Amino acid sequence: MRSLLLVFPTAILAAAQPLSFGVKAGVPLTDIGNTPGVINFPGIYNSSFSSTNPYVIGPTIEVRLPLGLAVELDALYRHLDYSFSSNYKGSFSAGKTPASAWEFPLMLKYRFHTKIARPFLAAGISWEFLSAGVEQTIPPPPPGGIESTQQSFYTGFVAGGGIDLHLLFLHFSPEIRYTRWGSHDFLESTGVCPPVGTCTSSSGPGLPVSQNQAEFLLGITF
Repeated sequence: MRSLLLVFPTAILAAAQPLSFGVKAGVPLTDIGNTPGVINFPGIYNSSFSSTNPYVIGPTIEVRLPLGLAVELDALYRHLDYSFSSNYKGSFSAGKTPASAWEFPLMLKYRFHTKIARPFLAAGISWEFLSAGVEQTIPPPPPGGIESTQQSFYTGFVAGGGIDLHLLFLHFSPEIRYTRWGSHDFLESTGVCPPVGTCTSSSGPGLPVSQNQAEFLLGITF
């Protein structure tokens, strides 16, 4: 009997724990780079093109607070590709830069008080961990082909809004999210400037990388 008296309140507290977890998945609405274009430096002609794979996915956890507030932390993964070509004093080179990015947005959310569909707003800070390597394709690369591999961190401001739909024991939360990165130089993350090997991250001008990022996400939480 005493065991039941101990287990019952514990079960009630566990059920009432204001914690939810699940998964977020979506698609990017902007590319990592600016529109394909040309960059001119003294004695160097560079062109570049970026491609963001059409998916974003990762786990999410939320702690609900009083007054319609909540704190949310996500871990979102995306895969990126960046290609470049350069003509440095008549010497042509080209390459590609595959990269993997993990983003960790930490946001404060506010839900408006409605019954089934609850609009919400969110804002906070996001951290990005980017792992990239530069592979030279023209002229043919040396054995191994990777000229540089480096990991870098970035910090940005994130904000968004959407609707929380509560159906049975699940929450479906479609949203639009915007991130403004404070610094997002792609070549600083790889440590190589085209043509490959002619400059370092400390002296390189860098390829055009957008500081603005937008995406559509759908969260499914318990």
